[in-house]
Amino acid sequence: MAAEGKSDNNAYLMNDIAELYLLLQGQNIDGQNTTFGSIFRTTRYAVILLAAITLDQFEENREKIKGTPFCNFYRLEKVAHALRLDYDRKRQAKIIYEDLERKGNLKKIVTEENKTYVTLTEKGIKECRKKIQELRDLKDYLLRIPALGDRYTTDEIISRAERDSHPKSHELTEEEAKVERLVKNISEWS
Repeated sequence: MAAEGKSDNNAYLMNDIAELYLLLQGQNIDGQNTTFGSIFRTTRYAVILLAAITLDQFEENREKIKGTPFCNFYRLEKVAHALRLDYDRKRQAKIIYEDLERKGNLKKIVTEENKTYVTLTEKGIKECRKKIQELRDLKDYLLRIPALGDRYTTDEIISRAERDSHPKSHELTEEEAKVERLVKNISEWS
């Protein structure tokens, strides 16, 4: 199921995570709190799992089951901690990974000892890498035009809600529409 061995994509995964850290953690490129944390939660959890099953530095955190690398929630928490990414194994992980499993992005195995292990399927790996590229594209837009990220900051959401109580039409610019599509694509898993 999951990809094994080293690949060019794996060589850059750790750099990608470091580069995209703020967005994955729910902050804008300038460190302001945004809604990205909740919007991108599934992507963050998938990236943590991708790192766990593919990167050499996390090899001791995975189990090979029938030749495929798997990881349990406890070990994923350790990987997330090493990556400095938020991860809630007690509440969120199970819900998120069950959703990914329903969509064919994840395979779950429960052992005779009642331990749960998860891995990304080929579809899940491909989807996760696509989300990483979309996060890179989003970051590029936000670096070039920082104001595009303002609509996602916590303060801007509150002031926009106040403004929206007096409706007026606002057509999105081309860049705003592209950012909206990227945010939607990153947050939605098929």
